[in-house]
Amino acid sequence: GGQGREWCDAEVLRRLKRKALSRLRAEVRPVEPAVYARFLADWQGIGGPGGGPEAVATALECLDGAVVPASALEAEILPARIADYRPADLDLLCASGEVIWRGHRSLGTSDGYVALYFADRYADEAPPPTTAEGQLVERVREALRQRGAVFFGELARAVGGFPGHVLDALWALVWAG
Repeated sequence: GGQGREWCDAEVLRRLKRKALSRLRAEVRPVEPAVYARFLADWQGIGGPGGGPEAVATALECLDGAVVPASALEAEILPARIADYRPADLDLLCASGEVIWRGHRSLGTSDGYVALYFADRYADEAPPPTTAEGQLVERVREALRQRGAVFFGELARAVGGFPGHVLDALWALVWAG
């Protein structure tokens, strides 16, 4: 490549791309199903060693931005990838601000889809939030915007309404992202 701007006819560019892809495809060889299965397990870190926040961060590299059921994340997904998984390790990564969790949509009445993102990549990877609507939802959103993180009792007093309704509004905001 030269320096500065370069120009190329669209058809020439298409031919170059086809040739490059053809060369790359010739390098790909099929493997036995058992070899492929071992590769997938290794790549996903299934049965990975150790524990601690570093092991959780390593496992999250493969899961970064993947939308999964919240109920399965700490019960199945992370324990399958980290031999000595402890929920406190994920809590530590979230509390430190290194990892952000985000709700994507509800899944029945007591579960939902969540994704974990590394904070330094969140703005580039996370889709825009959907909207949760309603007067109480707006009051909760505004109270959180003004006050930041607060305990539930303080939030319920600030927005008024029955605690059950405030909790529903809070979950609506969670699942909207």
